[in-house]
Amino acid sequence: MLISGIQRFDLAGQKVFEVGEKYYFNNIGLRNSISGFSPFDLGQIIENIVFLHLKTIVYSLLIGRQNGNEIDFIVERNGEKIYIQVALRIVG
Repeated sequence: MLISGIQRFDLAGQKVFEVGEKYYFNNIGLRNSISGFSPFDLGQIIENIVFLHLKTIVYSLLIGRQNGNEIDFIVERNGEKIYIQVALRIVG
């Protein structure tokens, strides 16, 4: 598989959306060869790398939605839920 999709989960309504999956490349080198590398894509590349890591160590992986804002990853493993936000820079 070249890409993997993750379903979106509405935290307020506690339901998985039927549409609107988010997709990630299973190989960053392949992603760069298709779309080219740009320093402006570093945030997306880091998010993709975090996805690849989480995919190997967790049992359940979703993307969250709450009040119109996206939570990059909702991870569930051994009954514990963790919310993860990925950012290249945080501006205060």
